Amino acid sequence: MTSASVVMPARDAARFIRPALDSLSAQTFADFEVVVVDDGSRDDTARIVADAAVRDGRIRLLPIAHAGVAAARNHGVRAARGAFVSFLDADDLWRPDRLARHVAWLARDPSTDVVAGEVLVFEAIGEMFEPVAGSAHVRLRSVNLGATTMRASVFGAIGLFDEAMRFSEDLDFLLRIHEGGLRIGVESEVALFHRRHEANMTNDAGENRRFILQALQRSMARRRANGYRQPATEFPLQTPFDQLAMSPADVGRGVPGGRANGKVSS
Repeated sequence: MTSASVVMPARDAARFIRPALDSLSAQTFADFEVVVVDDGSRDDTARIVADAAVRDGRIRLLPIAHAGVAAARNHGVRAARGAFVSFLDADDLWRPDRLARHVAWLARDPSTDVVAGEVLVFEAIGEMFEPVAGSAHVRLRSVNLGATTMRASVFGAIGLFDEAMRFSEDLDFLLRIHEGGLRIGVESEVALFHRRHEANMTNDAGENRRFILQALQRSMARRRANGYRQPATEFPLQTPFDQLAMSPADVGRGVPGGRANGKVSS
């Protein structure tokens, strides 16, 4: 069995997917696969991924008819062969030691189900993974799906992504991880470089907020039904509200989010 699988959903991602794949090929940990799920792209995404797969045999292309990001993630999870699973969106990046750190944590601590790191939101990044001088950036110290690595058994415990959700399927999934009592180890290192660009900043904000509220309301209903009283604020979770509420001035100042440094949340 491959040690780890990285699932990358992609839809019309030709502009940014090459550097995302390059950041995976540059990982210092070698025993992993990349499952790129092309969600019915209308641009050169599939060709770019196929070219990358020629250079790096760990990359697999899984084309599907357009079904949405939740369905793309689920196709990738079902196809994954690794004992550990991570997610990287097609416009984001990882530092070379990212996967090695997370796999090492999960290997040495069988009681931890999920490892999560910090997120650096950027507009322009240099070769040494530092924001380009003068560019907007912010470091978020909270749990984000792209900054996590989890045991494959997590999906058997809480299920897959909800394909009825156009947005915030990742928030819904992370809330279910927390509600399921799974143990989350939080490291104080950047695990995800999240690219901010006009496409992901101008998505339907109203629709996005509607799905955020739906995910939170469903979580509250499940908590009440199960008699679970731990407040959600104890979970170091980055909701999409963090980004929707973040002004350009905040990004430029590097306003941080909350962090639970190096501890396990259960």
